Amino acid sequence: MEFVKPSPNSYTIYSKTGCPYCVKAKALLENLTPPTYIVDCDEYLKQHKEEFLDFVKRLADGVEHRTFPVVFYEGKFVGGYKETQEFHSKKVAFSDLDNMEF
Repeated sequence: MEFVKPSPNSYTIYSKTGCPYCVKAKALLENLTPPTYIVDCDEYLKQHKEEFLDFVKRLADGVEHRTFPVVFYEGKFVGGYKETQEFHSKKVAFSDLDNMEF
């Protein structure tokens, strides 16, 4: 099966129905430019769960991540909700420095 690859220029959230951390990740990353790309994985998990998890592992350079959400930024693996929250807050802090005048 062909799985949707992460976006090369924004966040990508691989999500599943009923996942509270998926909801939190989506809320954290809403309203960004370019917009966050959301991939619903319910069908992947019903019919191709192990293949999908292997796909994620390959994209994450061998890191096995078996919980949701699975988040990438510009095609690079970030992690789950907690890692995304930390990554995004650092990213925002650095972009604020870029906008400061000295």
